[in-house]
Amino acid sequence: MIKYLICIVSCLLAVIIEGSITTFPVSVLVVVLSYILLRSNLIFFLAFFMGLILDVMTFRTLGVTSMILLGLLFLIFLYQRKFEITSTPFVFFSLLIGSYIYARLVIPDNQLLEAVLIAILGSLIYSFSNIVVKKMKM
Repeated sequence: MIKYLICIVSCLLAVIIEGSITTFPVSVLVVVLSYILLRSNLIFFLAFFMGLILDVMTFRTLGVTSMILLGLLFLIFLYQRKFEITSTPFVFFSLLIGSYIYARLVIPDNQLLEAVLIAILGSLIYSFSNIVVKKMKM
């Protein structure tokens, strides 16, 4: 139960940060990491509502961000049968590709730089969370 609460709070923080402070695709980072760590269908609903709120906050066409986030989650959902999605290289490349597509469609400048930074940050967060979980199990 606590992990779902943490997921919801992190989604709200990502929307606030991306909608008001920066243009980095923080929502992509939170959605992808949440789905890989939790593997819950709740993430699809959160991604949809995050996208709607982001579109309203940034005055974009309503539903564009939701479609991108849901499409990315759907691709990860499909690939989880073929690949090991809980590996750091998968997290890095899925964040790199997902945040680049998102940035290319939504953000006007520095798409590749932002995608690389989000992929590195996401990989570090994922590796750190794996270390914490392993320490807690011991």
